[in-house]
Amino acid sequence: MRKPYFFTASQHGRSGRECLPIMKVRRMAKADKPRWLELRRALWPDCPAERHALEMDPLQRSDGVVFLAQDSDGQVVGLAEVSIRQDHVEGTSSAPVPYLEGWYVVPFV
Repeated sequence: MRKPYFFTASQHGRSGRECLPIMKVRRMAKADKPRWLELRRALWPDCPAERHALEMDPLQRSDGVVFLAQDSDGQVVGLAEVSIRQDHVEGTSSAPVPYLEGWYVVPFV
C-alpha cells in the first residue's frame, strides 16, 4: 500500500506563521462509510438517502476511488470521489478516463 500524501501551506512558499494544518489524504476504508455519507449529505443536501446509496454502493464496487482528507487531529474533513468513466467525457478523446464526481471540504472557521 502506498504512503499517504501530506500537504502543508509551507510546501507552497508560505511562511510558518501562515501555515495551514497538515492534511493527510488517503483512500477510504470500509469503516469510513458513515463519515463518507455525512460528507456527501453536506455536499448534496437535497439528495435523498436512497439516491446516496444508489451512487455509493456501485462506486465502492467499481474501479473508482474515494479519497478522504484528515486534519492534524485525525478528523475526516473532506472527500473526493473519482469514478472511471467508460462513456464520452467532454474535453477528452479517449476512454476510460478518471472523472472527479464530487469534492467537498468542511468549512473551517
